[in-house]
Amino acid sequence: MEYRGPRYTIVTGKATLPVTIMFAVPAWLAGSEKAPDKILWWGGLAATIVIAGFLLEFSNRNSLLRIRSYMIPSVFLVMAASMTFAQTLTWNWLPPACFLLAYYSAFLSYQNYRSQGYSFHTFAFLGIGALVFPQMLYFAPLFLFFMLVQLRSMSAKSFVASLLGLSIPVVLRETCFLLNGTTTKIDGFWLALQTFAPTDYTILDEHRMVSAAFVIIISAVAMIHFMRTKFNDKIRTRMFFYVIMLNEIALMSFIALQPQHFDVLFRLLVVNSSILIAHHLTFARNIVADIYFYVLFALFCFLAFYNFTGYSFGIWPL
Repeated sequence: MEYRGPRYTIVTGKATLPVTIMFAVPAWLAGSEKAPDKILWWGGLAATIVIAGFLLEFSNRNSLLRIRSYMIPSVFLVMAASMTFAQTLTWNWLPPACFLLAYYSAFLSYQNYRSQGYSFHTFAFLGIGALVFPQMLYFAPLFLFFMLVQLRSMSAKSFVASLLGLSIPVVLRETCFLLNGTTTKIDGFWLALQTFAPTDYTILDEHRMVSAAFVIIISAVAMIHFMRTKFNDKIRTRMFFYVIMLNEIALMSFIALQPQHFDVLFRLLVVNSSILIAHHLTFARNIVADIYFYVLFALFCFLAFYNFTGYSFGIWPL
């Protein structure tokens, strides 16, 4: 018989997402007193809720969880609420939104060899994100690989559509600059892609390091759990999670090698990790998993308090 502890009510309940929003709002409310710009601060909450809505639609459309559950957007909201240093509305929220939309379009192309439209939109979203974060183009070869191997939707026409989608956002921006008589930014765009600064973790404060380490550890646990239980999912779902896990590893590596881009990459990591962590928390079926679930929530509450108060344990720099 399948094990069902008290956690099952939470992961399958319709009230889970509204309750999570009620958890997130006080986190923003508490930080608003210290915020230099309250409009941008509350704008960050609005952006977070919009991305949570995207995650909900993305999860339901692709049946990422075998049961009806709101865990993916709920986990994202809990993670976002606990990272107070990333709560202000900035352009850094655009790349994660575009990354998620690229996922959505790419997954729609699954085993569709007439996927030119999906390919175009997938890479157009990556191109839009690259207007803010040029290094987002580094993920384009990965998405080409995913659509060729895991999603089995890449063809010669789709490849051409991918190149068009990737280039059009930059071309349109530069065209607007030229028409308005504004100095073009294409040189700076390509320079950003070619610049690899020496790895220097001293530019990160303790709160960012602790938060990143925490997310990476629980994401790694979630990936191990998926690999051990993947036979329970359909082949289609497995392919989707292989894509998500490979991107997870790429994001972790990117943060480790280029920490100067932490504020953008960490938001990408939180969006990506929420899918893996939600899958783990939803389908782990024993008393140890129940304990892990409650301990993890308590740790997120502690992390939110730790980031909000600005308290330092003096563990960084080591």
